[in-house]
Amino acid sequence: GYTRIIKLGRRKDATIETILRVFADTTSDNLLEFNEIICNDEFKEAVRLCHKMCPMFVQLNQKECYEFLYKMDRLRDNDENSFPEWKEESIMFMNKADDLLAFLSEKYNI
Repeated sequence: GYTRIIKLGRRKDATIETILRVFADTTSDNLLEFNEIICNDEFKEAVRLCHKMCPMFVQLNQKECYEFLYKMDRLRDNDENSFPEWKEESIMFMNKADDLLAFLSEKYNI
C-alpha cells in the first residue's frame, strides 16, 4: 500500500509536503475529469488522462493504480474495442485513488 508515502511523510520536509499536496490536489481534479470522461464514453480522453496521471502514481509506488494507468496508456493507438471493460476498471482505479486521497487527508492533513 502506502509504505513509500509513509516513509516520505515521516520526513519533516516542506518539499515532500508540497509534493504530496500537489499530488492530492491534481489527482482530485483529474478524478473529477475522469468521471466526466467515463459518463461521456470518451475512451481516447481516458487514455490521455491516464498517460498524464501515471508518472506521479509510479513515483509514489502506488502499483495497483499505476498498473491500470499504464495499461490504458499502452492503448493510445487503439479504440475501446481493445479494452471493453475500460469503464469498469476505470471506476475501480478511481475508487483506489479516492482511498489514497482519504489516507493522505487523514494521515497528513492534505
